[in-house]
Amino acid sequence: MIKKLVVAAGLFAASTAMALAEYPVRPITLIVPYAPGGTTDVFGRAVAEVLSRELGQAVIVENRPGAGGALGAEQLAAAEADGYTIGFLSSATFLGINFQDKSFRTGEQVDAIAQFQSSTMLIAVNKERVPVTSMAEFMEWLKANPGATYASSGVGSVNHLSMEAFAVANGIEVEHVGYRGAGPAMQALVAGEIDFGSGADRMSAREHMNAGNIVGLATTGEKRAELFPDLPTVGETGFTELEAHAFGGLFAPHGTPPEVVEKLAAAVEIAVTDPTFLETMKVTGTEVRFFGPAAFTESMNAEIDRYKTIIADLDIAVGE
Repeated sequence: MIKKLVVAAGLFAASTAMALAEYPVRPITLIVPYAPGGTTDVFGRAVAEVLSRELGQAVIVENRPGAGGALGAEQLAAAEADGYTIGFLSSATFLGINFQDKSFRTGEQVDAIAQFQSSTMLIAVNKERVPVTSMAEFMEWLKANPGATYASSGVGSVNHLSMEAFAVANGIEVEHVGYRGAGPAMQALVAGEIDFGSGADRMSAREHMNAGNIVGLATTGEKRAELFPDLPTVGETGFTELEAHAFGGLFAPHGTPPEVVEKLAAAVEIAVTDPTFLETMKVTGTEVRFFGPAAFTESMNAEIDRYKTIIADLDIAVGE
């Protein structure tokens, strides 16, 4: 009996190894937890196209929007960990779920495959409401106008939390107005519904800057944004508290075989050198940045911890 069990175990191990070596043998579902047509959807479809070519199987994008990305993310986490369901998740998705007092981390609910994009934000003011052209002038204006309103892409978003930390660090009083995404926040800024914004809708922002509707003051990355080469970074202007970026990449359900994760990561690494993929990223105003599974896990969890600390320190509640 023992001999038969040993033989059976050996055969199972051999068949499992063969299956992993042949992966994938059928189409892969790629969950995008937001509606079609948005920037996140563009990211998902762009990488899916390259993965399909490199893996020799169709990678089919399925949009599963709801609850600020939480619905699709949780469906990804609940899927079978066999490599045939993956998803594009951003740091905003993770922050949104953790902001609701839920735990959602890489290495626990999902496993990181690879990061491939990173987006900085733009600090901009409505031209008619805020007559400034530099961060130094803007700070003086904020001090003289307590209660100035600013837009973000939602409560608990990167731009919301970083702006609140900035306000506390500099002793200014600002009023947050959260919108359902970066697009509506930019529309509110252009319409003059609010005074200023820290947003991620970079392509739209550039159009409105060129049209003279808004004035860009700085970007929030560590280096100047390719889309706004003439604008200084917040670090250059002395306001490092505002340094922030949103980033994203592919994830799999926790427990997906490491061999599968590595194979998917290798395909993503090829994607970040693909001319068509790079052009798509450029059009959206995002930067291409590749991190493999280990580095991506570390950076995403560090980002979650950073903003959970801000939430706790500033006692920010969901209803704000």
